[in-house]
Amino acid sequence: MFDLTQNISMETKRLIIKNPSMDDFPEVFKMKCCREVTKFTGGVTKESYEKEMSNYFKRINTFGTKNNYVFSLIEKKSNKYVGYCGFRFCNIINNIEIIYGFSKSAWQKGYGKEAALKILFYGFNDLKYEEIYAVVNPLNTASERILTHIGMKYIKKIDLPDHGKVSLYFVKREEFLNTDY
Repeated sequence: MFDLTQNISMETKRLIIKNPSMDDFPEVFKMKCCREVTKFTGGVTKESYEKEMSNYFKRINTFGTKNNYVFSLIEKKSNKYVGYCGFRFCNIINNIEIIYGFSKSAWQKGYGKEAALKILFYGFNDLKYEEIYAVVNPLNTASERILTHIGMKYIKKIDLPDHGKVSLYFVKREEFLNTDY
C-alpha cells in the first residue's frame, strides 16, 4: 500500500510535479469556476467553495491509493499552481487513464505535452502500468494534439455518461518506452 506521507516530486524543464496539497486549492477552485477551463470536463462547479474544498481534501487524502495519482503542477518560473496531471482508474473503460487540466494562464505554453510525457514515464517505469488510456472530447483539439504528441493512438469513439461520444486513445508500455521523446 502507498504511504500517504511519501512525497513524490518530479521535475521537467519548466514544471514541478508534486503530490497535491491543500495549498493548491484556491487555484484549483478558480479553475473549477472558469467556463473556458471546464468546457470539456463537466462545466463550472455548482458546489460552494467549502464543499469543493471538502471534496478536494478527500481526493488528496486518497492520493496513491486505488490508482489515484493526480499530481499538482507548479510553474517553476512563478512558483504558482498551473494545473494537474496524473492517473486514475476509469470504470467506463475499465482501465487506467491519464488526465490533465491547466489554468487558462498556462495554455499554449507546451505544458500539457511536457507534463504528460513525464507522467507517462512515471506510470510505465515506477507504477509498472502495461497500458494507459485517455478519453477526450473530439472538439477539444488542443488535448487531442497533446495525446498524439505523447505517442497515444486513437482507438475508437465511445459513449461517456454526461459527455456523449468521446475519443478513446491508448499507448502500450513497450511502445512508449521504445520511442525517443
